[in-house]
Amino acid sequence: MLQNFPFQLILRICIFVFFRAATSQMLFDGKSEVVNVLSMSDSTALINTRTDCPFLWPGLIPFPDVTDGQDVSIMENVIIGADSIPPNIIINRITVYSDASLVFDDAVIDLHVREIYVMAGGFLYIGSETCRINSNINVTFHGSLLDSSTVDSPTGLTSKGLISEGSVDIHGKEYLPTWTRLSKPVSPWSTFVYLQQMANWEVGQQIVLTTTVCYDCPVIYKASCEGKPHQNELRRIVGVSMDDTTQSYVIQIDRPLNYSHYAGFEYQGEVALLSRNVIVQGSQSFDSFGGHM
Repeated sequence: MLQNFPFQLILRICIFVFFRAATSQMLFDGKSEVVNVLSMSDSTALINTRTDCPFLWPGLIPFPDVTDGQDVSIMENVIIGADSIPPNIIINRITVYSDASLVFDDAVIDLHVREIYVMAGGFLYIGSETCRINSNINVTFHGSLLDSSTVDSPTGLTSKGLISEGSVDIHGKEYLPTWTRLSKPVSPWSTFVYLQQMANWEVGQQIVLTTTVCYDCPVIYKASCEGKPHQNELRRIVGVSMDDTTQSYVIQIDRPLNYSHYAGFEYQGEVALLSRNVIVQGSQSFDSFGGHM
């Protein structure tokens, strides 16, 4: 039978088999698919390290040991990792000087600080556009109006936020889509939400289902609808699956819905993902003074 096959087809089959055999040995280091190792017949390995991943750059210096309320000066290329910051401490100010970099590792990091100041010519990296952070990173800025500066200044009182005269890159995991629509109506007490699009949303993330009830009240009906609560509902994802019957992406939520959410031929209620894996936030303060960037 072999002589009946064209030579070009045999060659393509051979190339395909070799390619599949080679790529089946591809390994990942668990960090944004950064390092590819291709096993060769002579047991040597060809290693390609992506230079677009700041946390893999050679020569990075570990973040210094810190205590509560300390100022930290970054004058070289420094990496902050999972064990860099002791629990229950708040750094006063981190200053990144010119020609220096503060790089966040792709690791679970919980940083509490009053201010980060990036000077002109300095760099702050939390991932890059082509090498995104997949781990959960929280940066929380602390302070109140009484003990914080309301003017961006690298001296004196801290400003409860990020001041940048240099370069700041923040790129967390990309979730797509962030907004979609219902593929079928959901009723009160339902714990399953059917979406029109495939989504890479994850268990533990928070979503919002927007109201599909109109409360734009003409004056003559104002008394009957004034004061009614909105019907936007926040829920946590506890399961994700694909419904083969409806060809819908299905989200299982942590508790039943309180309201119905409409989806018909002319309009479908919207569902949005609220959670992100990289969070920059201000702490709660008694005077509601927020963080800023």
